[in-house]
Amino acid sequence: MDGSQSLINFELRHKLPFISITVVHNGIEFKIDNVLVDTGSAATIFASDYVREFGIDSEPEDKIRKIVGVGGNEYVIEKRIDALIIDGVSIEDSIIQVGDMDYGFGINGVIGGDLLMRTKMIINYEKRAILLKGHWGS
Repeated sequence: MDGSQSLINFELRHKLPFISITVVHNGIEFKIDNVLVDTGSAATIFASDYVREFGIDSEPEDKIRKIVGVGGNEYVIEKRIDALIIDGVSIEDSIIQVGDMDYGFGINGVIGGDLLMRTKMIINYEKRAILLKGHWGS
């Protein structure tokens, strides 16, 4: 992960912060819109129907996991990707989950605690902005 810093404006929908991110997988970059920043989610997950268009699909080395949330249980595949980039701040060698994500409203992904803990992030709801730094440092 790099040491860069970024100020990201987010869209507030259903009283939740949504951003766009870039995923790098097998050297190919693609943008994902409608991604929820969720401090209450343990893991980062993306909608299988959406990311399949970019070549992210089940492979023999992927692990299958059962996740439990407020909406119930869901089976997901766990994948390693090259990087996840949030407005220029790159989180290298990341693990994501891919699942159905049928939550009742348009959402293509969730950035969860697993990736948020690898950054320094301050969410300002009043200004609808996120200050994101690449790492905590020592």
